[in-house]
Amino acid sequence: MRVTELLKDYEFKVSGNISDAEITNICFDSRKADNGSVFVCIRGAVSDGHDYIDKVAGTVKAVVVQADYGEEETDKLRNEFPDLCILKVDDTRLAMAYMSRAYFDYPDRKLKVIGITGTKGKTTTTYMIRSMLEMAGIKTGLIGTIETIIGEEHIKSLNTTPDAFTLYSYFDRMVKEGIEAVVMEVSSQGLKYNRVLGVEFDYGIFSNLSPDHIGPNEHDDFDDYMNSKAKLFDMCKVGIINIDDEYAPKMVEGRSCSVETFGCGNDPDFKASDIRLVSENGRPGVRYRLSGKLEMDVKVNIPGNFSVYNSLMAVAVGYHFGISEEVIRKSMENLFVK
Repeated sequence: MRVTELLKDYEFKVSGNISDAEITNICFDSRKADNGSVFVCIRGAVSDGHDYIDKVAGTVKAVVVQADYGEEETDKLRNEFPDLCILKVDDTRLAMAYMSRAYFDYPDRKLKVIGITGTKGKTTTTYMIRSMLEMAGIKTGLIGTIETIIGEEHIKSLNTTPDAFTLYSYFDRMVKEGIEAVVMEVSSQGLKYNRVLGVEFDYGIFSNLSPDHIGPNEHDDFDDYMNSKAKLFDMCKVGIINIDDEYAPKMVEGRSCSVETFGCGNDPDFKASDIRLVSENGRPGVRYRLSGKLEMDVKVNIPGNFSVYNSLMAVAVGYHFGISEEVIRKSMENLFVK
């Protein structure tokens, strides 16, 4: 793919040579730049990618810089590296996401994508959902805090939500592996810094919200944290919301998705009642009666009231995938969560 084709979905200005060379890599780490790369200058909390342009300019095919990158510096680059394509954009993080999606030919459109955000419960619930979908014969990938799972391959995670290029490369590999669905944790940082920009989520799920990740290099305050989480519900077709959480209304206020709810109170679409902690065959767990869009008894082999909420998220996804009550019930009884 040509460099300018990568940014066909995002406005840019070209300074210097317009390269028609084939691009084989998109990176923001100067140590990973090679002669087929586009180097994207990301301004982070610790370092600024613009400071590393001199190290890569003689190697890479193009650099993507912020629009306010100085004209003097730009002229210097053009003079020293006449073959270098310099692309100026308003937001290099956005540009990287758009470029990555185009580079891998929009792989999210070829998958059913389930995103889970919230303070607690994301990791456990991703495994619950994957376990259930796999039991139903739906080949499913997973991206989360612990690992990424693509078929039989398990890749240790560095971030809960990887950078855009890595994320879309995982989606692409899943498509080629014949995977039909992917369930992923969507962190507030991933949403704030546009790592998931462009992803067409079929389902966005909100677990709960409590003060966390607030401070230097993360979120300035609770509002920033909450608003970052809420971005998911402008990116999904169906939002599945924990109606018992006090911040639930803020998640979907003015959002574009259709909304369904789960919980233990009020009148949600997926309601747990008659909750009881149990110990059966030497294994602790929790039982409850599910009502609303599905009517059935559920047993989860992980104890604690939080397991009720986690399982409700999984059950709601199972309902949308048309999974039978028998498979939903069995998957909840035979969970394996790392």
